[in-house]
Amino acid sequence: MNESITSVAKKEQRMADAPAAIYVLTGDEILRAGYSSIPEALRMVPGLSVAQLDSQHWIVTARGFAAQWAGKLLVLIDGRSVYDPFFSGVLWSRQDLLLENLDRIEVIRGPGAALWGANAVNGVINIITKNSAQTQGTFAVGSWGGNKSYGAMQWGGEVGDAHYRVYVKYDDYARLATGAGAGAGDPWRMWRGGFRTDWRTSEADRLTVQGDLYDGKLQVTDGVTALTAPYMSRVPFDQGVSGGHLLGHWQHTADQRSQWSLQAYYDRTEQRDRMLGIRRDTFDIEFQHQQELGSRQTVVYGAGYRYTQADYTDSYFLSYAHAHDSSQLLNVFGQDEISVVPDRVKLVLGSKFEHNEFTGFETQPSARVMWTPDHTHSLWASVSRAVRTPNFDERGLRINFAAFDPDGPGPALPRVLSILPNPALQSEKVLAYELGYRAQTARSLFVDVATFFNVYQDLISAEDSSAFVETNPPPAHLAITTRNVNTMHASTYGVEIAPTWQLTDWWKVAAGYTWLHMNLHSDVSAQASEGQAGDSPQHQAQMRSSMRLLHRLTLDTAVYYVDKLPNQGIASYTRLDAFVGWMATEQLNLSLGGTNLLDGQHAEFRSYAVLPVETKRSLYAKVAWRF
Repeated sequence: MNESITSVAKKEQRMADAPAAIYVLTGDEILRAGYSSIPEALRMVPGLSVAQLDSQHWIVTARGFAAQWAGKLLVLIDGRSVYDPFFSGVLWSRQDLLLENLDRIEVIRGPGAALWGANAVNGVINIITKNSAQTQGTFAVGSWGGNKSYGAMQWGGEVGDAHYRVYVKYDDYARLATGAGAGAGDPWRMWRGGFRTDWRTSEADRLTVQGDLYDGKLQVTDGVTALTAPYMSRVPFDQGVSGGHLLGHWQHTADQRSQWSLQAYYDRTEQRDRMLGIRRDTFDIEFQHQQELGSRQTVVYGAGYRYTQADYTDSYFLSYAHAHDSSQLLNVFGQDEISVVPDRVKLVLGSKFEHNEFTGFETQPSARVMWTPDHTHSLWASVSRAVRTPNFDERGLRINFAAFDPDGPGPALPRVLSILPNPALQSEKVLAYELGYRAQTARSLFVDVATFFNVYQDLISAEDSSAFVETNPPPAHLAITTRNVNTMHASTYGVEIAPTWQLTDWWKVAAGYTWLHMNLHSDVSAQASEGQAGDSPQHQAQMRSSMRLLHRLTLDTAVYYVDKLPNQGIASYTRLDAFVGWMATEQLNLSLGGTNLLDGQHAEFRSYAVLPVETKRSLYAKVAWRF
């Protein structure tokens, strides 16, 4: 109940005081569990759905709508958005941080748009790294086994009132396997390096500057469409990726009742690909002020601006309408937290107002209320509105995803199946109702329950469009098309339960259960609606055990159950992960781990654009040395 969080109100508060479905993974919990990437660690969060598509892509969603590009979940690292505006979603292979630097991951299930803006529709994942004062000294880590090996070095020190750290990291991912046991052709390698500095320039001011650079090569096996025989083929090729960012954050605390902050960052990402090359630059700046008004009100407000510019090189398979484009996003936000009855009833009202160049002006309000009868129980409810803006893909990218020979009825022309863009798309919208209960029912037992009912309007789907003959590029061919349109609507409801037991000083057990029901319908095609509903598991459950044993040994185990995905043709599965750590000395930590221990391999998700692969049983060893 006393866990400190910042994501719900954009200010520090206790978890017990947050009228939202919030879950926190600490850095220590992530390291103890033995996972080597952020998506793997997010399996530990009750209410999240996490599936591995291949060695490079992960599907991370909350409250339904799982897809290769799951665009209804906003992800940030230290306040910097890593949500990809072209595809909608997160390229997790490019966010492969050094996990030893993570302070915590805060996960909000449900809309967070009143403070965080567009695309925070079904949740917000806020990844927060440690202050560099917490990472002093020299550190080395290496892991081998499974389908991944990596190594990293880090140096931390201080100069006057400033602390700093500098690190370098190398990852080598082996290919996964297809259902037939063959290699999937999806290995990748990545170099990454970065720094962080933290100054306390005065009693009132703190300044953080941090940055990262990465460069890697990914092997991709992609479907290639052509207008001549063999028309369709799968071709492996190398995809180059690189990028980096530079972020500055200045916080000024005037007194205990008032503080403000200014944050700005520049981000560059580049993808060198024979199908679609992208080079994008983003500049973002945001000001925020927090002020207590009397003894019963706290106001948080601010404004921000984002400018994005991109260049593209395309192909026949993926053709973009523009070689260059740019966009601007302006926003203001405000939230008022009112203590209606001191220490008992709290009301939180807020909204974000944004203007983007796609859909114009968007309003995303929220109202939350919390009743705390005593310091061990709290009941909260909320109603929120959020939007997902159409991405560059949906508005401007034509996808020629299949081609066939001219045999059959009709004109003797090759046939091409295409998804056409729609520059007139509107934002997807949700009106979300939530009710939650949180309790420390005994000294050792904590229970968190959240229920929700969401109503979605103007969801984007591909509906049948006209067929027509094209002569460019030659030869002439018949284009059979679908088009992105706002014709789908939905309602979803469910429950999320997350109890935690501290059984003894050395043994903690955490569990989770999620039930989700989705009703989707389209103004044009019911088939597409039913298909999307079958992409998300209806039931999920987990049980995690964390034990501190004798002789500096730790044992962490986790069992996960994921229901079937009817639209994917994927059966339900249960996976077991285990991790044993031994603190050999104060400086040396040795560990052994295994994931997916109950079966040799199984599929977790499929997409038409990616060669179907299966997650394999993995055994690995890890060495961490501080000196």
